[in-house]
Amino acid sequence: MVATVTMTGRVGTNPQFARTTSDVPYARFRLAHTPRLRRGGEWVDGQTLWCTVRCYGNLAKGVQSLRSGDPAVVVGQWRHEEWTDENGVVRSTQVLLADSVGPDLRWCAAHLYSQERDERVPDRDSVADEDQVEEDEEGGVTPEDSVDTTDELIRS
Repeated sequence: MVATVTMTGRVGTNPQFARTTSDVPYARFRLAHTPRLRRGGEWVDGQTLWCTVRCYGNLAKGVQSLRSGDPAVVVGQWRHEEWTDENGVVRSTQVLLADSVGPDLRWCAAHLYSQERDERVPDRDSVADEDQVEEDEEGGVTPEDSVDTTDELIRS
């Protein structure tokens, strides 16, 4: 069973673009959600929940307009991932494999335009588990796998 969740928050990092080992467009960014709580008659910030959002295929191309600080809504599959780094330390992260991403219109206005959908580009469900993106120690896309500009990703 897979948990499908909707998460609202602020984009914490500009999206990083790359391609998987089977040449599927890939993008990732961090999303932060800080709940507002009422304590003693005052509104205070709760604990911020951070997660990594991963997008594949045409969705990866579509998130090119997001920037750090933008309010966003993400719908996808929630995953908790663990790995052992090169020093033998077990690390973990929260990941949201996105099905949909959009602006949170409670906090911004948006001008929408259609992008050409490439039916030949597989989506997240078509990406094999072994189809990987090279990432560095901090979970960033390695420079040799990065797409230099968003325009290059869109043109391909």
